[in-house]
Amino acid sequence: MGVQPPQKPAPAQPPAVVVPLAQAEVQPVPGIFQPSYQLTEAEFMHVRQPSVFWTTFGSALFTFGAGYALDKGYDLSKAGVRITDGDYWPAVVMIVLGVICFGLSGILSRERRAVMKRIRQFFKQNPAQPEVRGGGR
Repeated sequence: MGVQPPQKPAPAQPPAVVVPLAQAEVQPVPGIFQPSYQLTEAEFMHVRQPSVFWTTFGSALFTFGAGYALDKGYDLSKAGVRITDGDYWPAVVMIVLGVICFGLSGILSRERRAVMKRIRQFFKQNPAQPEVRGGGR
């Protein structure tokens, strides 16, 4: 039956002290800062998917209609060339369909324009401000 020697008490450790960085160690950051717009997923989907098809289709129809009308106008300016009323109908139909497609594009991208208006209004109310902020590591 042995006797165990008494254990030595552990040396007392001082409490940890957190020392903040001195101002000389942190470089200031100059810049232009402004709040961020918090874009929701629904708004992102509206902005991401504009109605490009109808705009492209309308501009193509309008361009072909205008080109056809210009060609017939050139023929009309020549002496001795006879143009009937039926020669202008394809141009009129293409131009009218092009304008209808532009209108349809505007109707389908209504949500996109509403989101863009909210974003524009946010940044108008929160302009960028030049300032110098304390940097961090």
